[in-house]
Amino acid sequence: AVTLGLLLSCQISIFKALMYIIAQCLGAVVATAILSGVTSSVPNNLLGLNALSGGVNAGQGLGIEIIATLQLVLCVLATTDRRRTDVSGSAPLAIGLSVALGHLLAIDYTGCGINPARSFGSALIANNFENH
Repeated sequence: AVTLGLLLSCQISIFKALMYIIAQCLGAVVATAILSGVTSSVPNNLLGLNALSGGVNAGQGLGIEIIATLQLVLCVLATTDRRRTDVSGSAPLAIGLSVALGHLLAIDYTGCGINPARSFGSALIANNFENH
């Protein structure tokens, strides 16, 4: 999601964005596979798979994820844009707080999949793309 934001704001090239997306998705799959191997004895292990809570339909889940992801992408773009000269403070702190905010607001409803690559890795290894 952040890579797409960087691409659309002309901060990275299309080639670099594609390579980042491929690397992020592959990294998520490998990491989830390792997690699966390490935690294979855990009963009902969902491997970090995101799921909708009871009472939340797919449209509502999509809306929640769009809002949570948008606030993260906007924070990253606003704090890391090299063209801005008015940014002061700690960009990593602002981004970390943005991630925390997204999780605090969305985790009870959707599992907070604001990182699409991480969500993809869990869905692929768990072979469960329901509401993905």
